[in-house]
Formats: sequence, structure tokens, C-alpha cells
Amino acid sequence: MKEIYLAIDLGASSGRHIVGYKNENDELILDEVYRFKNSYEIINNHKVWNIDYLFEQIKLGIKEALKKYHQITSLSIDTFKISAERFTIVVKSSVLYNSNLLIIPNLS
Repeated sequence: MKEIYLAIDLGASSGRHIVGYKNENDELILDEVYRFKNSYEIINNHKVWNIDYLFEQIKLGIKEALKKYHQITSLSIDTFKISAERFTIVVKSSVLYNSNLLIIPNLS
């Protein structure tokens, strides 16, 4: 059985799910199986991702990959980091700030 891998890339303006595997000639095959728009909102002067939306899109993309490939050996998720700008990620009612782990409660 061949090993099939799923890479999930969360970018600033879109996300995508890419399946990768080696064919019978030992060539790497990449197949984009799902893509979705991504953006942020500004809440109290913070750029904020909608975590619930992203999680739903991640699950939908995994389902699409499994429809086509039936069994995934492993998956990974990658996201971007912009050093020139500060992005904030909302987790429920708190904010997780980049790598400094500063939590700011109740932004909404």
C-alpha cells in the first residue's frame, strides 16, 4: 500500500489541502484537493482570524481528501508568519498573540 500524505496550508488570503504521494516510477505527485478563502477581521485594532471558520474548512478539506484517496497516512498543518506585521488569532473569547503568548481577554 502506498503512503499518502495530506498537507494543509493556511495562508493569509487562502488555505489549501494538498495530497502528496510517490507513483510507481518513484516520482512525487501533488494534488490540490481543496481550496478556501481566508481573511481576517479587525477587532479593537487587532487583526483577527476566525478560528471556527478555519477549523470547519480544515475538516471539509480532510473529507474531500478522504473521498478521493480513502486513506491518509499522515497529515500536517502549516500557517504563515509575517514578521513585519502583527497578527492576532482569536481563540474563543481570548486572543493568542503570535509567539509572545500574550492573552488579551474579551475583544468583542
